[in-house]
Amino acid sequence: MAFPPPDPRRPPQGRQQWHAPQPPGRYPGNGHRGTGGPPQRPEPRWLRYVGAVLVPVVIGVATIAWNEHRAPQLQVEGEKAKETARTRELAEDPPLRVRIEDSWDDLDNQWIFRDPLAERDIEAIETAGTDRTSGMTLWDMADDLGGLQFSRRIQPDGCTDRCGASSARFKLRLTGHRDEPVQITEISARILSERTPPREALLDQGTAGSGEIESGVILLDSDRPRLLTYAEDAYGTGKPGGPYFNEKAVSLAMGELLVFDIFGTSSSWNYEWELVLSLIVDGTDEEMVVRSNGTPTGPPFLTPGRIGDPSEYMVHVFCDIGAPCVVDRN
Repeated sequence: MAFPPPDPRRPPQGRQQWHAPQPPGRYPGNGHRGTGGPPQRPEPRWLRYVGAVLVPVVIGVATIAWNEHRAPQLQVEGEKAKETARTRELAEDPPLRVRIEDSWDDLDNQWIFRDPLAERDIEAIETAGTDRTSGMTLWDMADDLGGLQFSRRIQPDGCTDRCGASSARFKLRLTGHRDEPVQITEISARILSERTPPREALLDQGTAGSGEIESGVILLDSDRPRLLTYAEDAYGTGKPGGPYFNEKAVSLAMGELLVFDIFGTSSSWNYEWELVLSLIVDGTDEEMVVRSNGTPTGPPFLTPGRIGDPSEYMVHVFCDIGAPCVVDRN
């Protein structure tokens, strides 16, 4: 059987593939745009609602569980960060807060003057000591004229009134300023200068009673001028004892206050000096320097040194209680 020749105007045709009939719908080739696959059943509306509610709930529960798991660790980390910041802040300040106060009482009414007193100054002292209604006390007058107040209460071993020991006296107030207690292991004096005791003028005022003494003494003439215990003999004379910190352990917690009433005593030179506090702060040895205004750089403490016989002074003024002042010029 003969076939007609192929028509050159028609493209050659290969084997034809058979396709199963498709139901009407949006399929390629039927005039509509589609996915090219069979039709899918629509998603039930309730399933969409369940997914919209359930997924956020699951995420929220997981987040809460994770936060509860992490909370203790986060709290510890937060506390450590606060402690570190507080430690750095505290480290910017000294481990102890310091304040210096006068501690004179009615037995400490004597002053030394390192510069000569003018005649008008001597007359003003006489007026202040004699006229109690003048409004100016001897203490005020002596301070205005640059007098160096001292105490003669302390007498070192082997010393009598003739040795003329004098003492600077003050209260040292210390307050702890660290989270861990600060231990004080020693309080000592560092000598900055020594000079011949002044002999320009001496002012005495009679005593009117006695004061209670506590704390310690520093003997500035010793090879190791450190704080010693204090005791009074039967005559009320102060006697230094043994090293204070050999007998007592002292530490100050945050905000805890301790007050020392200190005598810095010399029976020889006119000393300028400062306190040195030996401390243990957070396990580390440290030193603090304290001067007369409570800072490490202020004016030093002053102790006049040996007090001579009144005849050794150019001017000696004695003002007894209830009696006119007596002025001796030598």
